[in-house]
Amino acid sequence: MADHKTESSSSPLGYQFPETFKIGKKETDGLLVDTNQLRGHLALLNAFSMLRAKIEGIKVGEWTEDRYMPKDKDKRWVWFIGFAVE
Repeated sequence: MADHKTESSSSPLGYQFPETFKIGKKETDGLLVDTNQLRGHLALLNAFSMLRAKIEGIKVGEWTEDRYMPKDKDKRWVWFIGFAVE
């Protein structure tokens, strides 16, 4: 199993990140995700956050004539996601 001890000399945060992980009774061969995958995931989360802000900021009747779009911003986001999934 990977050594999970704190080693302040190898990390500016004073923590050595493990290179393998135990999941159940098995140990991984390496990291579960790499830096590029993590950056991609964070970019996707940011895109959803920006989309949500845009959808919640719509003034109903000004940008669209959809009479079914909820006026409440939280309900509007849920409505939009449901509409997008269809």
